[in-house]
Amino acid sequence: PQPVTVHQGTNKMTVKTTQTIALETGEIVTPDRIQTYVEFGGEHIPLSRDEVSMVKQGSNTNDKYASISLIGFQHLCSLPPIHMTMDDKYYIVYPNEDSVNGSKKAFDSLYASMVRKEVFAVGELLTRVTGMCRLVAILPEIEGEENEDAPPSQPGFLVFQLPYEDDVRAVDEENNDDSGNFVADETTIDAAVKLIQKQRMDGIEFGYSFENPALKNFWNYIQSVALGLPLSNNDDSAEEDCDQTIMNVEDIIRCAGKEIEGLKTCLPEEEIGVKTREPAKRKISVVEDDSGIDWVHAYETNTLSDYTSYELKKYLRSVGEKISGRKADLVERVEGCVRDDIKRNEREQLKSLGSSRYKPDVKDEGEV
Repeated sequence: PQPVTVHQGTNKMTVKTTQTIALETGEIVTPDRIQTYVEFGGEHIPLSRDEVSMVKQGSNTNDKYASISLIGFQHLCSLPPIHMTMDDKYYIVYPNEDSVNGSKKAFDSLYASMVRKEVFAVGELLTRVTGMCRLVAILPEIEGEENEDAPPSQPGFLVFQLPYEDDVRAVDEENNDDSGNFVADETTIDAAVKLIQKQRMDGIEFGYSFENPALKNFWNYIQSVALGLPLSNNDDSAEEDCDQTIMNVEDIIRCAGKEIEGLKTCLPEEEIGVKTREPAKRKISVVEDDSGIDWVHAYETNTLSDYTSYELKKYLRSVGEKISGRKADLVERVEGCVRDDIKRNEREQLKSLGSSRYKPDVKDEGEV
């Protein structure tokens, strides 16, 4: 269920209305007087919202209803594993024989063929007609071991969005293998494994094997206050209350010093430079947003994700927010800023309305 806003006094659902006010005159600007544009080739091209929607819908393979369209197939080894973990939103697709006759047979044939050839499909996902499609990867679910008591489950397709090019950070090619993945040599891996094995703590259960000294001191204080006893503060109790969870460097060096030095020799040498003062944090410069987009309207119509990362960054620069991260992070950041701006404007309107309504009469000096 979607959250709704209700009036505090009447407990009825409120309706949001948005008005655009000119900065110079303060008058209300009607929607027919607002012109929008897009930046193309360094120039501002005037386009209305309807024209922008038509361009977005024209780029979709199917503009009549939400769907998934297949574009082609690629081998599974060509799909980087990082692409499957960057987006937390994914879909599972199953056939619907009641709505489309013969969909189960086509689904099973496509599933069996993709599993046999070890490929995944690239497609376009359109979740709503008014939105813009996204490139997605379609992977067949691999059947695992089924429980004898549980009913057999039908395998489906796992669908997740592919990231944009600027969402993936490039890796230095100097230490890459032929496939482009960063690897370490066998000597470094063996040294790291030896160090990990040396640091194992067998028979230790965190939360039970060690007492929390801070919590123990707190309960001792509560006990002394409740029973009227003096709080013990001698050296014996201080030694017993020693925090055993704090890392002891001397014990670690004595236990695994040889393994630590062995791993250090395998790692690349760090450049040791002269220590300098840490530079002051750079202030985020505020740049005026010249995109012409009504961000409040986009927030209320839930169409912020339809805009490009370049347009979202323009708004974030105008409010002094960070512009780093993926497009999903930019959309979430813009949504929070617009929501705070709407609440701030509502509070100012209520404050100005209250001050004008209850403004006391001011009498001239000397008047009785």
